[in-house]
Amino acid sequence: ADGSVRVWDVASLKQLAELRGNVATTKQAAALEWIIAAQTLDQNFQRSEVARIETQNKALDELLKKANDAIAAMKKVLPEKQKAVQPATDSKTAAQKAVDEVHAKIAKAPDGKPDAALTNQLKEAQDKLITAAMTERSALAAVSAAESNVRDADADVKRITESKDKNAKAIADANAAMEQAKKTQDKATADLVALRQSLAKDRKSTRLNSSHRT
Repeated sequence: ADGSVRVWDVASLKQLAELRGNVATTKQAAALEWIIAAQTLDQNFQRSEVARIETQNKALDELLKKANDAIAAMKKVLPEKQKAVQPATDSKTAAQKAVDEVHAKIAKAPDGKPDAALTNQLKEAQDKLITAAMTERSALAAVSAAESNVRDADADVKRITESKDKNAKAIADANAAMEQAKKTQDKATADLVALRQSLAKDRKSTRLNSSHRT
């Protein structure tokens, strides 16, 4: 209301000076102060974003390490699990052959009726076939589970890597925004200082003129 401009230190919130001038100068100084404050807030926000993303990256690094460790562990045991499949398949094939041979003997028996010995042979052969089939299924399931774990871990690595790439871009953008805000703030600060010096010079000149007139 009195046409004065009060210059404040944004960090300490202390008044540095009180400038007096015309309305245009007052508006200019106020606009510069607003720019300085706004750019300070923007820098603080971008700085907090960088800190947040860096914290997130640390968690992602841990997840990435676990995923890579899982891949290494599964790939280490996978060949052994794959190696166990063929012997299990061979055992099942042999057990099936034994069952078939007993069935062939039974077919040649009088009236196709097995005696006690053939009946026992068939039961033993069938039991071995059941065991061999279960062993083969277990071996195949172990390979499938290991391969599935590798695929899942690979997918995790891809997802985490993509997230880290996005975070790297976000950090770069935030740093660029901070740099731009700092430049804008520095210019506004310099302009405000120049304006303050100009007002001080005008005030001094006004006092000198007044003293000469008196």
